[in-house]
Amino acid sequence: MNAPTLVLAADHTAGTRTVPDRLELLQALIDGPAFDPMLRGDVIRVPREHAVYGWMCRVPRCERSRDVWRDYCCDHAAQWNQIQREGRDIVSFLREAVPLRPRGGRLLGNCLFCPHAPAYSHNGLCWLHSSKFIKWRASHQRKGSSADYERWADRQRPFPHFGDCRALACSEQAGHYIGLCPYHWLNYVHAGRPGKARAIHKIGSRTRQASYTLTYANEATFVAWCAAATPAGRTDGVLSLRGLPPLARAEFKGCGSP
Repeated sequence: MNAPTLVLAADHTAGTRTVPDRLELLQALIDGPAFDPMLRGDVIRVPREHAVYGWMCRVPRCERSRDVWRDYCCDHAAQWNQIQREGRDIVSFLREAVPLRPRGGRLLGNCLFCPHAPAYSHNGLCWLHSSKFIKWRASHQRKGSSADYERWADRQRPFPHFGDCRALACSEQAGHYIGLCPYHWLNYVHAGRPGKARAIHKIGSRTRQASYTLTYANEATFVAWCAAATPAGRTDGVLSLRGLPPLARAEFKGCGSP
């Protein structure tokens, strides 16, 4: 006599509870004591000498980030390749390699005039002060007059704190009046300035304090552009998960944790 065939009952709720249940499970893992705190935030900042995800060039005291798939920054990787072609070894390379300063503004400290704003370039100025100085210097050069930096610097005042960049996926601090970091401001201009966001500046008649208001031809268009903007590519251990759906953020954090 054959045993009766058992039929599995269909779970009609599986399709509706998969995502919430998966998210709940991952969130419990992320909140647990064994989870790496470095991976909990929506902006992940990896220490330069992290045992697994370290990103600094392996040349001693070099301040640049590694090139993709290599142990050295771009310049030192090229130098190491040349030394290998010459038939020399790693000892020769490390003896000759000179540590380099970082490129770009992310590791250059804060602006000389805006303690709250990161320096944009090696001149020690934030995005707005750097742009202002370049225009001032170019104007003097066109006129054939001397561009005295000290005289220019004496007249500078801090710009306001603009908060975080309004591009949804961005982890940078805003460096422009309309609330965008330098990277997204340049992308916004290149895109034709959707929504035509602009700052109207004014100076109080009594206090002589400068202030500004934002205007838009279409604010919804500007907000939509900010929501769709992609984050800046980075090689300094900072990864933004902002703008991703909650489950995607949790999946990424869960995969990164040992």
